[in-house]
Amino acid sequence: MNTVGLGHKILYFLREADNLVNGRFQMPVCFEIDASNYCQNNCDFCMFAFHIKKNRVHFPTHLYYKLLWDFKRFNIKAFTFTGGGEPLMHPDIREMIKATDNVGVQVGLVTNGIDLDHVMDLTASFEYVRVSLDASCAETYKKTKHTKHFHDILDNIKELVDMNVTDVGISFVITDENRDEVDAFHDLAKSLGVHYAQVKPEIKPCDMYAQTKDIDRDKFFVTERYNIDNGSDIACKLAGLIGVVNATGEVYYCCVHRGKEQFVIGNLNKDSLVTIYNEHRPKFVPDKKACIGSCRYMNYGKIYEQVEGKRYAILRHRDFI
Repeated sequence: MNTVGLGHKILYFLREADNLVNGRFQMPVCFEIDASNYCQNNCDFCMFAFHIKKNRVHFPTHLYYKLLWDFKRFNIKAFTFTGGGEPLMHPDIREMIKATDNVGVQVGLVTNGIDLDHVMDLTASFEYVRVSLDASCAETYKKTKHTKHFHDILDNIKELVDMNVTDVGISFVITDENRDEVDAFHDLAKSLGVHYAQVKPEIKPCDMYAQTKDIDRDKFFVTERYNIDNGSDIACKLAGLIGVVNATGEVYYCCVHRGKEQFVIGNLNKDSLVTIYNEHRPKFVPDKKACIGSCRYMNYGKIYEQVEGKRYAILRHRDFI
């Protein structure tokens, strides 16, 4: 089982990052697709709960097939079925998964794991499957997610691990309810035999704590990882490395503000993917006042700044050995 540091992945895509920072046209390297805005759980910490409850829809299947063609056309590297809601609740999800095998794009799945047994025979199509578990026992799972699926999900995870057809991970968002279970979660991950375990702090919607000045460090897990600083301009531009498509067909400037109308850069029901990223996104000016508190792309911005100097020039010529 490995500890994952996602921020350094930007080192693989310095050319694409340079294009974004310097205002040149650049399609995203990968996409996040919310296949559905439905979900069986009602997680206390869900950042997008308000949006998905107002927009109970599945991503239109015909748009999905068109999107796959665009991915192949523009050499998109990968995409992840995620949420939004729970992707496996889409009524056509089996056909959607099968279609990816003909496109040549890498596919990942982030799921709550409840319906994983319904697609177990198709999981070899995924590069990875990560189950959002967020608890080490059934009692805590029920408190945070308000359902009783914990043991069924563990059975699904064990079966998938035993199949040995893809990388399997579990994730744990630290909240008030589970904050004393991090070690127990680590032990659970080992017992399940998963390839990795992801642990991260709860990030509340920015407007919930924008006015917070003092934090009781005895009560909360505090991280500097996502804090906004002077590098936010670069970080904001680098958000373009990841495309975000909601089940409504709306495409967002960045994943942090998924569901917020003021961050919509286009809608696939009206515009083509290339129109959205070649015409709409370069002209879009995000309201950074809404970004008080945290930003997923801070890590990318900080690492990008470290490799701008001549000392790391060799990393920019990856195709010459």
